[in-house]
Amino acid sequence: MKKFTKRLCSLVMAGTLALGFAACETTPAEVTRYKVQFKDYDGSAIGAEQSVAEGGFAFAPLINPSRAGWKFVGWDKEFDEVTEDMVITARYEAIEYEVKFFGDDGAQLGETQKVTYENDASAPTAPTLEGKTFVGWKGDYTGVTRDVNV
Repeated sequence: MKKFTKRLCSLVMAGTLALGFAACETTPAEVTRYKVQFKDYDGSAIGAEQSVAEGGFAFAPLINPSRAGWKFVGWDKEFDEVTEDMVITARYEAIEYEVKFFGDDGAQLGETQKVTYENDASAPTAPTLEGKTFVGWKGDYTGVTRDVNV
């Protein structure tokens, strides 16, 4: 009977016999699967490893990774049509903070400096005012982690 059913299915599929038959035995095609991993800048895993069918797509982690002083800007490669094992790494841009120096009169001295996370700004040339001696800057401009007015 099994041989007969396979033969009948072959005929139906070939279009030589028009019967309303839905119970044909077929062998599922072998599906190639690939491993997809999402990693952070330091190589640590973000979420679980995924197994994706060839030509399928991977799912990005639900929560974007974060890194102090850096802004997450996306992933280093596309993962909407997977055709090989993949390691997808988070991409970041350094956040720049503004550092401004001011004199006693409130006027800005020198240009506004752009400083990346935990780096130092450079103090401008000390101002000179008749009858006064410059003693230093009021405020910290080293290891910058925010916008700073000195």
